[in-house]
This record gives sequence, structure tokens and C-alpha cells, in this order.
Amino acid sequence: MTELFVSNLHYDLTEAECRSLFEAFGPVFKARLVRDVHTGKSRGFAFIRMHDEDAERAISAIDGTRVRDRRVFVKVSTAKEAGS
Repeated sequence: MTELFVSNLHYDLTEAECRSLFEAFGPVFKARLVRDVHTGKSRGFAFIRMHDEDAERAISAIDGTRVRDRRVFVKVSTAKEAGS
């Protein structure tokens, strides 16, 4: 399993839309859109958990593309990004 860090997401993008974007490349086991603890609004980044091969395909296909007029960036998550 690989956890992906997805950044520069449009603030109105829903967790379901984010999950759907990645499901085109394989099953998504976990999708977490990070929200501000005080306002509940999106902070513009998410974590996606997928099988390794599917994650690699998703990175190649989505990284640097535009989603809702914002260029999104996708990479393998590090412990620092995940808050570990």
C-alpha cells in the first residue's frame, strides 16, 4: 500500500470528488481531505491510500494536471506530511 499526498486542491473540492479522481486508477482504500479544525473548510490537500501499482499510475496521470482550474501535485507521502 502507498499513501499519496495531494496538494493545491481547490478549496471547494469534496472528499468524494477527490476519491473519484483517483478511483480511475484503481481501488482507493482511504481518502482523507484535510480540513481546518476551527472552520471545517478544506485546507487544500488530501491523503489517498492505494495499492502501490495503482498509486504509481495515479501519480503519473494526475501530477501537474488541472482540477477545477488549479494545478494539483501528487507524490508519495512522507511521515512529516502525514503528521507522524
